[in-house]
Formats: sequence, C-alpha cells, structure tokens
Amino acid sequence: MARMLVQSAHFVSPRERRSAFSFASFNTTSARLSIVVAVVLLGAAYLWIMNSATAAGFQLTKLEKHRVALESEYGRLQEQEVALRSLNHISQESADMNMVAQVTPSYVDRTEKAVARR
Repeated sequence: MARMLVQSAHFVSPRERRSAFSFASFNTTSARLSIVVAVVLLGAAYLWIMNSATAAGFQLTKLEKHRVALESEYGRLQEQEVALRSLNHISQESADMNMVAQVTPSYVDRTEKAVARR
C-alpha cells in the first residue's frame, strides 16, 4: 500500500495533464480568435489611413488647380491695371468726360487771413 501511495503521488494521468495544462496556459482557441481580431482591426486601421491619405491627395490636387486659376486671374488683372494706368488711356478718358487741361494753375496765398474760424 505504501508503494501504491508513492506511485499515485507522482503519477498524473494524461487526461489530468491535459486539463491542468489547458487551465494553466493560454487557450489556443482564444489565441486564434485574438489574432483574427487583431488582424481585422489592423486591416481596418490601414484602410482608414489609406482613405484619409487619398482624400488629402484629392484635396491637394483641387487646391493646386484653384491656385493656378487664381494666379492666371492675377496676371490678367495686372495687365488690365497697367493698361488703365497708361497715359494714353487717361488722356482718352479725360477727353471722353469733356475735361480740359488747366493752363495756368492758381494757388492759395498763405499771406492772407485764416480761412477757417473757431
């Protein structure tokens, strides 16, 4: 009997070993499920990042086209400003408005009395 007690104390059946192992270590089903969830979450994060980058690229392209259009309009407006400031244009416009040139200008004499009163 003493011999049997010693054997039973050291002997662990395969069934007990498996059940003790599955409770003591991580369950393989849980590990597989965790890996699948991690892969799905990482894939979703990757798609979200790529979508954001693509949308930002389209926005940059749109802004670049808008910038080019504004630069073109700015150049056209500068040409128009130069044409309107030219002496030929100013003399033509003054003639169209029936303006005449002043031959002798008259200035205010500072020796006279004050113009405004308190």
